[in-house]
Amino acid sequence: MKLQEHKREKYKNNTLIEVICQVRFPVLLSIFTNESLLAEFQSRIIRDYPIYEKSLSQEGMPLEMANMMASMGLQLPDSSDKFSHQFMTSDRIWLCKLGRSDFTLKNNGQYKDFEELKGRFETLFAVFNELYKPPFYTRKALRYRNIIAPKFLNKSSFNKTSEWQQYIPASIAPELHDPVMQHNVRNFEKRIFLGENDEKAHVVHSLAEIEGIFRGQSFEPTMAYIVDIDCFAEGENYEYASIVPSIVQLNGNVKNIYQSSITPTVREHMEILE
Repeated sequence: MKLQEHKREKYKNNTLIEVICQVRFPVLLSIFTNESLLAEFQSRIIRDYPIYEKSLSQEGMPLEMANMMASMGLQLPDSSDKFSHQFMTSDRIWLCKLGRSDFTLKNNGQYKDFEELKGRFETLFAVFNELYKPPFYTRKALRYRNIIAPKFLNKSSFNKTSEWQQYIPASIAPELHDPVMQHNVRNFEKRIFLGENDEKAHVVHSLAEIEGIFRGQSFEPTMAYIVDIDCFAEGENYEYASIVPSIVQLNGNVKNIYQSSITPTVREHMEILE
């Protein structure tokens, strides 16, 4: 994908709240019918991912309801397509998920760098591919979700919406840079779909109110600039050997899109390390 090239940088204060690396493949029933295969997978990774949970996806029945029905002795409906096997690090920062048509590695916000993600994914994915042997892969994806808020960057909160022009480029939200309109902006959302051949990207920029706990920090209702970048390749049948090199390429696309989504002020507040 042709994008403006940016230098790779590391920051003291990064803005990531979630990183997801995922591949998809044709449905493998053995993921939920072959317990010995699952046990072998667990035994190979248990040193680094000792916590196991069986979970329902968001599209299926809420897990709390499923647990309540099971405790009452009620039979659950057949929803094996919604279940996933989850293996987590002891601090629950890293999660490896097996669904019957997807393999996912997720970081929950305490992200160091791409080299760590790549190393973990490469190790887990090699074990998965060896044991389950999908005939091919249909999608490879890398998603980075960022919350850019003064609190994350150790700065005072903005009092006026117009102050967000310090963090959001005019190419993303020209209204914030218009001397008349900037005072009327309350929030915005901009969606972009990029694509060239089989490489694509869904990008969402938004200025919105957030609330809750992110990266261990509690947020009262506050405004934040959200940059959600989902880069992926699909449309072909991909061989195992092509997956990791493609993930590296997708990471380059994420980097270039993110750098085009922020201002020099954000980079300064993030404090460049190298």
